[in-house]
Amino acid sequence: MNQTMELAPRHVEPILSQAIHLAEQYQLDDIASWLKHELGGYGDFADYPDYRLLDCQLFGIFLKDGSDQQHFEEIHSDCLSERDRGRLCHLYLRRPMAYYLEKPREIKRNWPTSILASYSRELIPGYRCIQAWQSHQAPIGKRLVDGALGHLWHLARGHHEFCDKMERLLDLRAKPLPYLIDAWHHQSHNH
Repeated sequence: MNQTMELAPRHVEPILSQAIHLAEQYQLDDIASWLKHELGGYGDFADYPDYRLLDCQLFGIFLKDGSDQQHFEEIHSDCLSERDRGRLCHLYLRRPMAYYLEKPREIKRNWPTSILASYSRELIPGYRCIQAWQSHQAPIGKRLVDGALGHLWHLARGHHEFCDKMERLLDLRAKPLPYLIDAWHHQSHNH
């Protein structure tokens, strides 16, 4: 079994909580603030780390004019304005990390109602789009964990004592999850 698939909130949440405490102990406010977002989620206007931005596909359900005939279609991004393409072709992972570790393969998010309304009759001639969504169809646990550890390592560079304590924390808390320990060591040796 893939070790990243074994990561669960019960494994990650205590590590994040202790890492927040450790960052606060060393007065590393930027690290503590970021870790709190990982534990509790990001707001709509938060500064998302790159690893929390996913490319996605766009899909819709279309109703043929004058009938009840519906069909499912992929929506190509070149049908959208540049501004809307920027908003819809990427999914921002706003929820706490633990949420996505429990998530099945697909992540879906409906288009905002105002955007759907502005394109409902323009996407396919003779059809009205009655529902549209963003979709990412691949597991994201490994991407999130690798991204978070890389981001933590980047923020913690130069804070050797903090990094040493983080390594000990991972060695202690992540024994059943050797992937986390290996990923941390990989980050520390690559930087």
